[in-house]
Amino acid sequence: MATPRHLNNAPIHEALIDLRVRLAPDFDHEILKNAHEMVKEDYPKSETRLRGQVEFALAPDGTTTQKMAERGVHGYFFKTEDEKRLVQFRLDGFTYNWLRPYETWERFRDEARRLWEIYATLAKPLGITRVAVRYINRLSLPLPVNDFEEYLTAAPRVPDALPQGVGSFLTRVVINEPRKGFTGIIIQALEGIVDPGTITILLDIDASKETDFDADGVGAWRTVEELRNFKNDIFFRSVTDKTLSHNFMTDALAIGNFRGLRAGRGGTAVSAASQALDKILVGVLEHLNAPATQSEPLRGVLANLDELYERCSQPGWDGYDAMPITEDTYNEARELIALLPALCPPPDATPDPSGHVSFEWYRSPRKVLVVSVNGTKMLTFARLLGARKMSGAEPYDKSLPQSIVDSLARLYPQ
Repeated sequence: MATPRHLNNAPIHEALIDLRVRLAPDFDHEILKNAHEMVKEDYPKSETRLRGQVEFALAPDGTTTQKMAERGVHGYFFKTEDEKRLVQFRLDGFTYNWLRPYETWERFRDEARRLWEIYATLAKPLGITRVAVRYINRLSLPLPVNDFEEYLTAAPRVPDALPQGVGSFLTRVVINEPRKGFTGIIIQALEGIVDPGTITILLDIDASKETDFDADGVGAWRTVEELRNFKNDIFFRSVTDKTLSHNFMTDALAIGNFRGLRAGRGGTAVSAASQALDKILVGVLEHLNAPATQSEPLRGVLANLDELYERCSQPGWDGYDAMPITEDTYNEARELIALLPALCPPPDATPDPSGHVSFEWYRSPRKVLVVSVNGTKMLTFARLLGARKMSGAEPYDKSLPQSIVDSLARLYPQ
């Protein structure tokens, strides 16, 4: 593990504080909309988030039919002009997001607390049910990497008798701290090449506690501070001092699926030809992508999927008779997001009582696309563009079905 210390140039890509609440059944969401007047000096951009639902039915002839329904307003997002900071006032809770460049925990926490007080004053929650602190770190490592264990204390291992070339990896571990009732979700993922001499690994740490906190928030915010310490402990125990000796922060875009990395010992990481190709690809991506790319929001969708799976993986998760989200469905949902183009607008991910995971792209009441997966490598979709409706089912494996590509292109024309 690395020696705990203050990092002047921490690898934090995004930080968030999240509080889930119970509101009165008759609460009017318009009250949250009015909060923009109270925060618009710092958060001038406003966005209404709607919740959609697709109902699936199996006809006697074996065909699948879908019906799309709008479930109303889910909440309001208020953003800074550069969209580096975002506050979410939702019917199920409050979230404050801070994208790079990150400053200090104290400023991040204090601003989140200030905005929470506004939310709590307006929403008057009956109780707080979950508190979480989440940090997504981007660890930039120099090539060649001969052994990931030089940088990660829980690095993935390939059996010695197998080829050691690693194109990608993704690990997810859930740990429990029984004394305080904390849960930690630790995700490590190889993101790819950021330039011909560097790779990036995502280290995503979600520290949370589910219990019944008092509505005044005093106990919840005390727990926020404790979860931050728990998160820091996970971070320093997950990396090595060698990792911390490098400059983590990078503004370059990642190129996924690099196949020249070594998981084991010995050998070189990249060939001269691969380095030349990577240099070309980096230049192409820098030309095609605006400074604020959609890769960050898509990573946010993956983060939401992790939380969704944790919350909905048991039967009856909705308090009634909902089917659980299975591991196959969770993995399939992550694979689907990974297949989306980097510039694709991020969808909203929602669980369905049938055990499906649905992704919704919503532009207006008459411009909606919903795609659902259930762990069978068969996705279903429903699209509404003006008066034209389209729905169907498509098998998929390693590529996005053309019907989904076409639907996204129609929904978001260039």
